[in-house]
Amino acid sequence: MKEKFWKIAAVFSLVAAIGACVIAASLVGRIGTLEKNLSHGNSQGEDVTIATVESTWNGKTWCSYGDSITGYNVWQPYVHKALGFAHHYERGLGSSTYTLSGQTWYANPDGSYNSRFGFAGVTAAPEGTTEHEGYMCSWDRIKTMIPQNVDLVVVMAGTNDAGPSISAPLGDLSYPFDETTFMGAVASTVVKIQEWCPQATVVLCTPFSGRGAYEDGMTNEQMAANQTAPVYNQIGLTTQDYAEAVMEVAEYLSVPCIDVFGNCGVNQFNRNMYLEDLVHPNKEGGKAIARVIIGGLKTIAPVE
Repeated sequence: MKEKFWKIAAVFSLVAAIGACVIAASLVGRIGTLEKNLSHGNSQGEDVTIATVESTWNGKTWCSYGDSITGYNVWQPYVHKALGFAHHYERGLGSSTYTLSGQTWYANPDGSYNSRFGFAGVTAAPEGTTEHEGYMCSWDRIKTMIPQNVDLVVVMAGTNDAGPSISAPLGDLSYPFDETTFMGAVASTVVKIQEWCPQATVVLCTPFSGRGAYEDGMTNEQMAANQTAPVYNQIGLTTQDYAEAVMEVAEYLSVPCIDVFGNCGVNQFNRNMYLEDLVHPNKEGGKAIARVIIGGLKTIAPVE
């Protein structure tokens, strides 16, 4: 009897062991599939089914507000799809700065870019457009270009302020904000957007990295070539200095900040993979920016 009992117990132990192996194998297979999907989504910016389901931004509307790196619209489609947004308003203006400027722009009835005075032969407002100032902290531009009912405004600029042709002084955060200085203009931009869109989450981003130095007669390929030193502007500052200033403004105003400059993986040593010229991202550069912004927005909940 005792021998029979031990035989039965041995059979049950064998069955249990086999079952555990089957379950473990199944779990390993599922985890492997999940890792493969996540890896594909993170590296390609296209397979984002899992991210979309989990995103708290699913179904929300957002606006990207900035300079030409926003105006190129090479990073926003990845962000839009990955986080499941319902609608995106692209509001980037090439060559625009945070700081005061005399540029005049024309917007379509929906607030999107139409043209710029003095550019491509434009000398008067095209029919049906709204004339507005071009710099980022302008009430004129903010009210013309940013819809009031958006859930999120992602602000990314500073490339032109930091560039050799502008070389905007950093300034400080004393109030009233000095819009001729970089930090004053960034702070003024945020405060005005918060007032204009009181229900929206405003997120600051540091400017894109990898800037190159220009020499007369350069081709696009030469401009995009790798370099060994950062570019200094007329007052001895680099884009990194302006990126750090953006983070200081964000902390002062208690708004979320996504450090694109410090986390996108683009620098003067590998810039030819990510930039098409001195400053503008190519497709891979757009993916590099998007990866950082997607990661940042996943940590920020929308205002309900």
